[in-house]
Amino acid sequence: MSLDKANIQAKIKEGFSGIVQIWIDEVALCVKDPGTLMFFIIAPLFYPILYSYLYNKEETPDVPVVVVDHDNSQFSREFTRMVDATKEVKVAGKCVSLEEARKAIAERDAYGIMEIPKDFHKDIVRSKQTCVHLYCDMTSLMYYKSLLLGVTSTSLKTNADIQTQTVAEKTAREQELTATPLKYNNIALFNTQNGYASYLVPGVLVLIVQQMLLLGVGMAAGTMRDKNGNRRLIPGHDYCRGTLRNICGKSACYTMIWLLAAIFLFMGVPHIFGLPQLMRFTDSLSLIVPYVLACVFFAMTLSLLIKEREAAFVVFVFTSVIFLFASGMSWPWAAMSTGWQTMVKILPSTFGIKGFLALNSTGSSVADASPYIIGLWIQTGIYFCTTYILYRIEVRKTFAST
Repeated sequence: MSLDKANIQAKIKEGFSGIVQIWIDEVALCVKDPGTLMFFIIAPLFYPILYSYLYNKEETPDVPVVVVDHDNSQFSREFTRMVDATKEVKVAGKCVSLEEARKAIAERDAYGIMEIPKDFHKDIVRSKQTCVHLYCDMTSLMYYKSLLLGVTSTSLKTNADIQTQTVAEKTAREQELTATPLKYNNIALFNTQNGYASYLVPGVLVLIVQQMLLLGVGMAAGTMRDKNGNRRLIPGHDYCRGTLRNICGKSACYTMIWLLAAIFLFMGVPHIFGLPQLMRFTDSLSLIVPYVLACVFFAMTLSLLIKEREAAFVVFVFTSVIFLFASGMSWPWAAMSTGWQTMVKILPSTFGIKGFLALNSTGSSVADASPYIIGLWIQTGIYFCTTYILYRIEVRKTFAST
């Protein structure tokens, strides 16, 4: 064996040994440090379960409403009973004025006011159009949705009954056609229950991976700077010489943990809570692997900004809502400006959420979701390069004097 070949083998062995040792050190840090343990182990297990449990009911039935009935006729009382009979609304009481009803809203005894105008029944008898006013507490769109649906469905049913009564001399079929000349079927695609959990929770499960990695890796970076006397991210051990071994050792630790966590989040949580789940396990891996890798190197790149342990909270916590909006879940992607669409493509969560919804919620094939998967692999390559550049600078600073 030539000397050069022996030296190459020795360097490879030394590099691999260094990677393993750095991996061991990082695993020990993740397990022993309470902060990183919370973000890497505890939060992925309990946070999605808690979040899914809170929204698992999917809808808000029997939302309390108070009624201000200025007409006080038999017809208006019947209309009120029909509203109360819907599953969405519960009549919590009656008020004599809007001022009294507003007080009930302020005291949280009700979340809406239904006002029936004077001469409500007389106007209908005279074939004059009338209306029912609905005032909703907009602090929660869930209450608004239930109140509007309950009152609207009752109004439509009342309209149909009135139309039928005006043609009483006709046959039952003719009465039906008069009341409902155009019959329609409302079919909810990809969210059959029209539920909030089926709409929101899948995107949140994907975002948890990115946010917990940002917080966990950032806190681990701050911890390393606190432990090292020179405030450097890279310890001064001989096995830490070399940029690739540091990146491979640390990323192997994070990837090992979060591959398992992502499988639980993407496949386990939807199964536990009965959320839409059309994605096969083999298809999920085609998305999970590049997404976790992109998030790992994205977090490692941004961890260079962290100088103190607590700085991770200041820098990253507030971004959760921004990143969720950027994915196009809360605001339509098509309604965003071109500049904003381009900017948010730097986030792994943007491609991750879109890919997960395509595969899991709409039942798309891997080929259909390939633009998002390819985007994640491109991000993985880009963030690996940025991580390499920044870590190389850190390694050189650490071993400059040796």
